[in-house]
Amino acid sequence: MAKLKSIVLAVGGLSALSCAALSHAATPNQTGMAMMRLNAALTDQTDTRFASGSLWNSLRKDFRMAEVNTELVRRHETKLAAGRAYFDRTINRSKPYMYHIAHEVKKRNMPAEIALLPFIESAFVTKAKSPVGASGLWQFMPATGRHYGLERTALYDGRHDVYAATDAALNYLQYLHGLFGDWSLALAAYNWGEGNLGRAINRTRAQGLEPVYENIRMPNETRNYVPKLLAVRNIVSNPQMFGLNLSEIDNKPYFKTLTLDQPADISAIARLAGISESEFLTLNPAFNAPVFIPKSNRKLLLPATAAATFEKNYRNAKPETLLSWDVYTPFSSTSLSSIAAQTGMSVAEIKRLNSMSGNTVSAGRSILVAKNSLNNSSFGSESLNLAAIDSDNSPDTYRSNMPVMQPMPDNTAALASARPATPAAAPITVARIEASGNPYSGRPQIVAAQTRPLPEPANTAAADIRIQAAQPVAAATAPFEAPTAELTAIAVNSPLPLPTQPGVAAESDDPLLALAQESTMRINAAESVRNVIAQADADNAARLRTEQAAATRAKQQQRTETRLARANTAPQTAAGSHRVVEGDTLFNISQRYNVSVADLITANNITGNNIRRGQVLKVAAAANQRSTVRNVSYTVRKGDTLNTIANRFNVDVNDIRRWNRNTRTITPGQRLKLIGS
Repeated sequence: MAKLKSIVLAVGGLSALSCAALSHAATPNQTGMAMMRLNAALTDQTDTRFASGSLWNSLRKDFRMAEVNTELVRRHETKLAAGRAYFDRTINRSKPYMYHIAHEVKKRNMPAEIALLPFIESAFVTKAKSPVGASGLWQFMPATGRHYGLERTALYDGRHDVYAATDAALNYLQYLHGLFGDWSLALAAYNWGEGNLGRAINRTRAQGLEPVYENIRMPNETRNYVPKLLAVRNIVSNPQMFGLNLSEIDNKPYFKTLTLDQPADISAIARLAGISESEFLTLNPAFNAPVFIPKSNRKLLLPATAAATFEKNYRNAKPETLLSWDVYTPFSSTSLSSIAAQTGMSVAEIKRLNSMSGNTVSAGRSILVAKNSLNNSSFGSESLNLAAIDSDNSPDTYRSNMPVMQPMPDNTAALASARPATPAAAPITVARIEASGNPYSGRPQIVAAQTRPLPEPANTAAADIRIQAAQPVAAATAPFEAPTAELTAIAVNSPLPLPTQPGVAAESDDPLLALAQESTMRINAAESVRNVIAQADADNAARLRTEQAAATRAKQQQRTETRLARANTAPQTAAGSHRVVEGDTLFNISQRYNVSVADLITANNITGNNIRRGQVLKVAAAANQRSTVRNVSYTVRKGDTLNTIANRFNVDVNDIRRWNRNTRTITPGQRLKLIGS
């Protein structure tokens, strides 16, 4: 009810301003204040819908992503639990932003795990930068960020804007989920790029494998990306299991969004809100200069506890006290020392304020300077000048490099083609048709056409459509070289003569009948053209499948020859053994040789589930473990449960209980008996 009153009062304030305009015009400050109150009331009404209790408890209810690469998840759980201080610091840094991010994820019905993604991307450092140029909580590259509405100007970087960047990141993730239909793959594409992942999926399908996360060949960073996020999810879901105590976050807004109608100093805003500048910059890190410049897509974020104080003080503040900066644009190249003399600033201050390295400002370039009451004639309206410097003139260069997704290999025979018939006396059009330049489209393009009369055939009942090859189809070694063919097709843009019979009046004597028959002939002719094009489509598709299959076989043959060459030069591995290579895990090796992880560990005396590159494992001996049941012991580690141990060693959890005196609880350091399976 209180929220409804706030909205009514805000709208009433706008009405009062409109009525008061009859006696005196409302100032921009008053109008902006009324709009700010209305916006704050509406935002407040929305943000408190889910507020109650612990934010972590709310998130846990919406965790729903399945684990991928379970062994990697366990490794990251162990590392994160061991680095307790780092984990706690990151959680503490997330407190100002976590409610807003979780709230936006919930509104979009996305998995709650997405709210933890900044933990992996930036450790919740708002201005984190990667070596390749990504920046911000969500680590946007400049081109991708600009494509999703995050502008970059001399004074502002939208990638550091908590509110705008969160919206852009979730939009991008929803787009990727629409492409791949799976949240794990969408996250992989967020890290690696949609084009890279699309091509990797095509390679996986060409090998006859299902394109799931575990089967796709990825760089190590991407292969660990989702497992690391899932490890964070598991710790947040049950921190006590890992020996951690999660710092609680209230499930209510930390900040409120406000809208200003004019630029203002950051120091002035902090003073009016009763907070420090560092607290202001924690929520508004996107500004590179000490001034907040409002725009339609920007929000001023203030702590929820300080918003009312700011509103009250802002209403009573004099507009001329809110801004102490202006923009200087020289008509010719001007030295910084000259500008410093006019404004009372030092050259070092001008350089630092505008991120400059040189000592001159070129003609037409705008820079931010301090106001000088003695030289106000050098400058103009503050808001107009600031708009000139706070603009992003870089074009949107982002282009998706997503390839055409190839289906799983198909060995079905090409569809049989029908030979449609055409009326005997109809003129024909010989059309020259070329395959499209896009190898995946399969749609031929008509590039030329010529109408020719046909001699009346001996059998007037039907005339075959004839396809004459103008040149042979390209060889399979050049899969996308467009062949050319001549197609004979019915012309649909010319009148068709109607046949007559002796002793029967010409059909043209009955205009309605003639019109109906002519329409029928045209429909038949159009259908014939469609059939011809469909036939060409089917032929082209069959040709592409054949060429792609040939290319796939050639690649497989090349890989086979490469492996044989390596086998001839590399040290030979005895039969029934496996030499560990980069990327191998016990789980992958067990799947390849159809043995259990427990048998591999027992047969090779492996300690701690760790293997190293070049190590030779006895897989035949591990397979023989099935015929002779042997006792295997395992020392429980922190974070282990009976279920995770059963999954790791490919045994049933009930068997583990039975082998260990029906135990249902385990503690770190306890030794469990595991029977080889």
